[in-house]
Amino acid sequence: KRLACIAACVPKNSRVVDVGCDHAYLAIELIDRGIACTVVASDIVAGPIAAARKNIQNRALQDKIKLVQANGLQGVQKGEVDCVIIAGMGAGVIIDILEAGQEVIEECNILVLQPMVGIELLRKWLASHSWQIEQEYLIEENGIIYEILVSKPASKAVELSLAECYLGKLGKQELFPRYLEQLIKKQEKILAALDKAKCTEQIVQKRKKTARILQILREAYDE
Repeated sequence: KRLACIAACVPKNSRVVDVGCDHAYLAIELIDRGIACTVVASDIVAGPIAAARKNIQNRALQDKIKLVQANGLQGVQKGEVDCVIIAGMGAGVIIDILEAGQEVIEECNILVLQPMVGIELLRKWLASHSWQIEQEYLIEENGIIYEILVSKPASKAVELSLAECYLGKLGKQELFPRYLEQLIKKQEKILAALDKAKCTEQIVQKRKKTARILQILREAYDE
């Protein structure tokens, strides 16, 4: 379900790079369904690259899927792609990849991102770097709820509020109440740990911010 949703977010006839392609299942799906005209399948680890190469060769898709072993977007040439997919990594890693690949993403018209943790950091980074979040999706697979962001270039950078960072555009989706429950429990655990920590100015400020986040989430849940 997760990979199917990501594939559905890609505009038809895109030139795609899938960063962290693993076994190239998504790259193959994009070509098979006629969504992408070409895909750069990139991974930093040799094992997945070997498995991806075998899968691509088995489908005789070497002319459509370019396989590269590289860190992030380093294996992509400027102007080679117009759609970037980064899925299955923490938001901090995704941000590092985007920052290191500025020359590549400035030529792109869409980013499809699926962070495993820290989505609020990714929303903040995108807004502050002139990327507007067009759509967000919640997908459940094997009991885990995943967040998928679709972002396009914006005319200017903006600063998001704390509520916008944590809630995004997810409010009307069926999984949203359960998703909110998970977020609330996570922040409650953080707040409980801060209550037990040594009282320093840094802890006091972090506790205030966490309490504010918790209030925002609870208000959204009660709406």
